[in-house]
Amino acid sequence: MVLFRYGNTGVVECIRKAVECLNVIPVFPVKNVNNFSSGRFGTKAVFSDCLLVPGGTTVREFARIIHPELDKYYQYAETVGNIRLGEDDLITLDNNIICIKTSQVIQKKVDDKKKDNNNNDTNNSKDKKNDNE
Repeated sequence: MVLFRYGNTGVVECIRKAVECLNVIPVFPVKNVNNFSSGRFGTKAVFSDCLLVPGGTTVREFARIIHPELDKYYQYAETVGNIRLGEDDLITLDNNIICIKTSQVIQKKVDDKKKDNNNNDTNNSKDKKNDNE
């Protein structure tokens, strides 16, 4: 009945107003600005990530928000139409689809994963000892 009377449920308008009131900008980090894919997890998901950043955030600050390594190896960023963005450019609703290019391929090191797993195992064994005491 709501759709018939008003033409929509109003959910999108509500979300849009909430984002406007909070003064945040939705930003979509993508791997490819031509097809908007992220390339995560072996899939070509379109717009799989969205981060809300405060108004006034620059492109370089956004790279730092995503990951310190992106900031460390940052070369440049581009938006839809392969338009390069300056690192001091403010992120707006007109340039909120961003591909960050780096000088190196950034990935989690295998050694770090092993350390994380070993730390979890160590913590679990300590908890078991405490439960037994």
